[in-house]
Amino acid sequence: QLHWQVYMRNRGEACEEPDYFARLRGACSRLLSAHVGLGYNASVPHLVVDCANGVGALKIPSVLPAVASMGTAVTLKNRGNHAVTPPGSPRSPRADSPGAMTAAAGALEAAGAGVLNHRCGADFVQKDKALPETFEKIGGDSCLCLSLDGDADRVVFFAPKLHQQQRLQHEDELPLDASPSPSSSLKQHHQQQAKEEEEEAVELLDGDKILCLIAAHLKPHLRSVGAELKREPTFGCIQTAYANGSSTRYLEQDLGLSVVKTKTGVKHLHKAALAFDVSAYFEANGHGTVLFQDEFLAALQQVQQRGRAASQARASASHLVDLARLVNPSIGDALSIVLLVYVILTEKKWTHRDWCNMYRDVPSRMLKCVVPDRSLVKCQEGTAEQRLSEPAALQDLVDTLVAKVDLGRAFVRPSGTEDVVRVYAEAATQQEADTLAQDINQAVREFFRAE
Repeated sequence: QLHWQVYMRNRGEACEEPDYFARLRGACSRLLSAHVGLGYNASVPHLVVDCANGVGALKIPSVLPAVASMGTAVTLKNRGNHAVTPPGSPRSPRADSPGAMTAAAGALEAAGAGVLNHRCGADFVQKDKALPETFEKIGGDSCLCLSLDGDADRVVFFAPKLHQQQRLQHEDELPLDASPSPSSSLKQHHQQQAKEEEEEAVELLDGDKILCLIAAHLKPHLRSVGAELKREPTFGCIQTAYANGSSTRYLEQDLGLSVVKTKTGVKHLHKAALAFDVSAYFEANGHGTVLFQDEFLAALQQVQQRGRAASQARASASHLVDLARLVNPSIGDALSIVLLVYVILTEKKWTHRDWCNMYRDVPSRMLKCVVPDRSLVKCQEGTAEQRLSEPAALQDLVDTLVAKVDLGRAFVRPSGTEDVVRVYAEAATQQEADTLAQDINQAVREFFRAE
């Protein structure tokens, strides 16, 4: 929010906190206007929010009226000591005030004494693939759950897992325009992977899945306005090396989009995103946003005003202009991304199960090796930290090991803050990914033992 305020102040636009909430609510309401009045949102009938016992518990009610207007019930959990006055009580906010929540969105549990990010929050859910505290009784296929992190700049979505047979049925019933990745290798390992995932409690929709959902949504709108502009808008998807390989294949092979890999760190992704008319960047941890260049936004506004423009082009231009007002142009912002995902699922008439089945993640494993001097391991420039320049023999060994497994991918990189070398590996099965990571980790140990 502070980044947004500085950004808007430097542009001479309204920049106070009420302006921030009004901008998000207004853009979301316009984007949902075609769907209001149905009384029930079949895509997201119930939204359950893990506030991580952080500041999000205080702020997210201010952007929920647009969601409530669609008939979606909202439950806020893990709110720490942040009491939100339930609707209808003597101290509840006016119905038209920024913090108001209608009865449809009114499941506000009593504030507890939860600890910030302890067994809850985006980082916990993303890394452990486990339900946050207080979510044990959340069930049924109608709930879309999400976890903010403590300061509400990151978000991941998730759903309690279905029985495997139910999941396979959902894959069979997936809409035609949401068919999974065509890779035959991916299809062959689904059954084995499903068995290995049984212990995981959630279907995780992390930053990779958020990026793919946004990209799939933006592409047809950009194509529509491109026909009117007589040029194809440039659209880039920015990831780090830690993005799951299936997400990159989905973006490149299924959607035909440009994917740029950068070094780890949002500052690197944001910089790379500025090279495109429109771009979306996300780290797997759920930190990211969508950027629209000023010149492209001006072109969209011209298309909106052209009486001779095709109606579809004008509609897409208006849609994109409102999307640009919904997202935070300066930094990752969980509140805006929650609304954006809600808008997209509503427009596509997708449930979270349809979203889960856009593609299946390949199994991965990340390890770290404590070393006496991380400076002896150097990444090759221009490879997004995916290849080593030193020691060359270690990179050769990584290449050899990767070549032995189906869907193999692995890299080694030194930590930027401590004497640790990190190993990341992917393969067609969890067992192969674990073995690949362990073999590379052992090679790192042997290199330092020989020094």
